[in-house]
Amino acid sequence: MISWIVGLVMTAQVLATGVHTGIQYISSLPPLPNQSAIVCHDSAWEQQTLVSYNTVKTHAKLKPFLEKMVADSRAEGVYITFTSGYRTCGEQASLRAYACGTGEYNMNIKPIKDCHPPTEPAGKSLHNEGLAVDLACAGYSLFESSPCYRWIKTNHLRYALLEHELEPWHWSTTGK
Repeated sequence: MISWIVGLVMTAQVLATGVHTGIQYISSLPPLPNQSAIVCHDSAWEQQTLVSYNTVKTHAKLKPFLEKMVADSRAEGVYITFTSGYRTCGEQASLRAYACGTGEYNMNIKPIKDCHPPTEPAGKSLHNEGLAVDLACAGYSLFESSPCYRWIKTNHLRYALLEHELEPWHWSTTGK
């Protein structure tokens, strides 16, 4: 827990000073990217960095945390599932067009709060790094009204996950 907090502080310091060092790795914890360090990756990066877990692909460093989260939640009778993990920039662009509309403004500039559902532009989403997952709860259509949501809200720091302020189903290493 302490190293996770140290990692968040270090990332905040990098952001505050404007020193761009790319993705921050702290021991075995998942990487904490500066949002501007997110890029569209090629298949070589995908093969080297991503692993399959459950029904999604995720960053290899995030997988152990997701495995532990699922095991711990199931031990308490809570059945968290995944609806999304890593996305290519093409997949992210398709989702952005659906949620925000097409054209330069809608695809790249429009604030995510004005999109339905909120959706980052391609190359700006932690999904593009394999560091975000969208969660669901077996038997519930709205994640935010489910026992899974209540459980993850209580336990998320144990798994190096933060909630996106506009998307209760979206959990990532930075909350973005």
